[in-house]
Amino acid sequence: AQITSTGRLLLDSMLLVLAAEFLFRGVLHGMLAQKSRIQSCSSRFFISWPNFGTAFLYALLLPLLTFFQNDIFYPYAITIKHVTIYTAALIFGLLLGSVWERSHSFLAAFFIHFLAVLAILFLPDLLNAIGPVWHR
Repeated sequence: AQITSTGRLLLDSMLLVLAAEFLFRGVLHGMLAQKSRIQSCSSRFFISWPNFGTAFLYALLLPLLTFFQNDIFYPYAITIKHVTIYTAALIFGLLLGSVWERSHSFLAAFFIHFLAVLAILFLPDLLNAIGPVWHR
């Protein structure tokens, strides 16, 4: 059976999110959290060092990926767009790390990450499709 382009996009998105969560929340966060104090569901909210470290690495990876969309890689061509992406990725990484620490569940962080990817992929088209409804 052949997979449609939307099905392929969903499957690729799910696998990418699964790989990212496994690497950053599962492996890296797990290694850093072995000797550090992290949050639990009953503790007060704070940002642990493992959470900050994995969020920083996650945020560092995303802007680097945008550089490779061009044919030529310019490591010093950082624009305000890259700084904005880095900042958003850092905040999102801190959120995902906090979800993982407080729930102690890989699936909770995966689910939130996957919902965010789905929103990025499909929300613009959905809003354009229903756009005329808002202008009545």
